[in-house]
Amino acid sequence: MSKRIFDQYKLYENSITKHSLPLIPTKWAWKLSQNIEKVEECLTICNMEYFCKAIDYNPNNQTCSLKSGYYGKEISFSHNVYVKIQRELFACLELQYSLYEESSVNQSLDFVHPKWNTNTKIVEDIKVCMDICNYYAECKAIDFEPLSL
Repeated sequence: MSKRIFDQYKLYENSITKHSLPLIPTKWAWKLSQNIEKVEECLTICNMEYFCKAIDYNPNNQTCSLKSGYYGKEISFSHNVYVKIQRELFACLELQYSLYEESSVNQSLDFVHPKWNTNTKIVEDIKVCMDICNYYAECKAIDFEPLSL
């Protein structure tokens, strides 16, 4: 068992993802889940998929389901949820975003953060927004205006 792969995910035992969109790799031939013997294999597959943010794994029947977003969990005694920890993305944020100064997103569909229940919020640092945008596959851009002192 590779400890390194487990350090990349937060485990929620006896849970299943709530309201998440499935992520179906083309090599799975459009199946929503696959029989995979070990959870480590499922986590490795998730790591290879850019938009994979979480997995549901059922150890009893060894099924793996990839998820493109994580919006919370529900109790399920036959599943475990593993959510990707996104901290490694901060090391290369400049590679993930293009900066357009003095600009605003035009004609966009607003992304509403499930916990904020709104698409705007005052935050102390742009990294808060970037972290949230990295976490949710539906987020495609950030419109950030620093506070004037």
